[in-house]
Amino acid sequence: LDIMMPKTDGGEVAAQIDTDPELRSTPIIFLTALITEPETKAGLRIEGHRSLAKPINIPELIDQIEESLRALGPGT
Repeated sequence: LDIMMPKTDGGEVAAQIDTDPELRSTPIIFLTALITEPETKAGLRIEGHRSLAKPINIPELIDQIEESLRALGPGT
């Protein structure tokens, strides 16, 4: 989920997702140019969600997605 979008921002979208009981367990990975790669490596979270610095490193994105899905547990 991009932090900076034309008509809203990722934080607002994430807040809406987090308040919906059916969606609240949806993993969110913020993509942003507002943080640096070292901050990403340090596990920086934005509003409690994972984050990745732009430009996106595809293997790192895949790792983050896999980690997020594992955290949900089996059957999800």
